[in-house]
Amino acid sequence: MSELVVYHQDGKESGKVHLKEELWHGEIHPQALYLSLKKQLSSRRAGTHDTKKRSEVSGTGKKPWKQKGSGRARAGSVRSPLWRHGGVVFGPHPRKHGFDLPKQVKQLAVRSALRNLVQSHRLIVLDKFEVSEPKTKQIQLLLKNFKVENALVLLKERSQSVQRACRNLSGVKLLCLDSLNVHDLLRFKKVIVTKEILKDLEEVLSWS
Repeated sequence: MSELVVYHQDGKESGKVHLKEELWHGEIHPQALYLSLKKQLSSRRAGTHDTKKRSEVSGTGKKPWKQKGSGRARAGSVRSPLWRHGGVVFGPHPRKHGFDLPKQVKQLAVRSALRNLVQSHRLIVLDKFEVSEPKTKQIQLLLKNFKVENALVLLKERSQSVQRACRNLSGVKLLCLDSLNVHDLLRFKKVIVTKEILKDLEEVLSWS
């Protein structure tokens, strides 16, 4: 079994916690991470882009000039895509960019993201995480103790005092376990958890 150092909020060592090596040091699947990340980011796209087809642009339906005898190329409509102010051929129209993934792929991606935390030494484990008052300086002091400016803080449940303390820090995000996702686990340089939450993460890794 491998071990991780557990810290107090002041940055001093509190002890060590044992990790189940078969869970945390298993294989990381880049393809599952890629697909899950692509799905999450694609679902955020508004998909409101729109262009007008020839049936939607303004203009008469009358033939501009007779078919033959004018010396010009034949034309049937001023709304033709070949004409200025005409319709657009194969242009974008409103649609949803999201797509579905099998449940097994989603779970595999989350497990891979969690394993990446330990294998890349991005996980900080605290014995407990408490905020005595909703003050930004308390979170700033915590980050200073660990020399971190960009961090994801995982919480067991929502805390209004912690949310108020973190809301003015652009490099910090709070995330509850029920909102665990691949994008946030990958994009932050450090992820801060408690020993209690570490056990919950091991349950996530144990998904079959």
